[in-house]
Amino acid sequence: MKKFSVIIPALNEELNLPQLLLSLASQVEKDFEVVVSDGKSEDKTREKALEFQNSLDLKFIECPKRKLTSQRNFGAKSAEGEYLIFLDADYKTDENFLTVLAQDIKTTNADVVIPTTIPSTTSVYWKTYYAIANKCLPLALMFKRPFGVGSPICVKKEMFEKVGTYDDAIYIYEDQYLVQQLFKIGAKIAFSRGKLYFSIRREERDGKFKFLYENIVSTLHLIFKGPIKTEIFKYKMGGQEFKK
Repeated sequence: MKKFSVIIPALNEELNLPQLLLSLASQVEKDFEVVVSDGKSEDKTREKALEFQNSLDLKFIECPKRKLTSQRNFGAKSAEGEYLIFLDADYKTDENFLTVLAQDIKTTNADVVIPTTIPSTTSVYWKTYYAIANKCLPLALMFKRPFGVGSPICVKKEMFEKVGTYDDAIYIYEDQYLVQQLFKIGAKIAFSRGKLYFSIRREERDGKFKFLYENIVSTLHLIFKGPIKTEIFKYKMGGQEFKK
């Protein structure tokens, strides 16, 4: 059994996925596999991923349903690691990411570890926004309302299966809801020093006000009404949404 399974849902990510896979191939920690769960991409995502077969323990699988939750769950079924790490295709890591993650798991004995996320940008606004968000997350845990920043999460596979995986009926904020469900069944949650770098392509496309509005609405809905199962606003996935 591998220590980690890195699960990456992908859809038309021929530009971003290779950067993530390259950063994973450079990891100091080698006890991991990568599962790319593709949503029937129409570009060269498959070809680009398979270029890393010799440098990574890589599985490329095609999910029958094109949806983030479905692709993550489908990828988890093929995963053999003790811990599952869910990353989006537009993330990158430094070479010590998995090493630090393993150290934090050992130190905290946590079932769920949430990495530190850093936007790949020169924008002071977005750097400040996510720096504040990273600082506030542990406070939310104190109030028994745990949150994560976006999609990245490391979870013990047996806990993930115990909670019933991602709820496929949820429209958006399925990642936040998963963290809360894990907390409810007694999973120990910790925050890692391991750093992930992510594209702010969605933030830049939508703009500050639209992005903040949608996140505030989604957060309040999750807290006071529960999981979001209706299309409260448009949210499209896939790298094709950001190609110029």
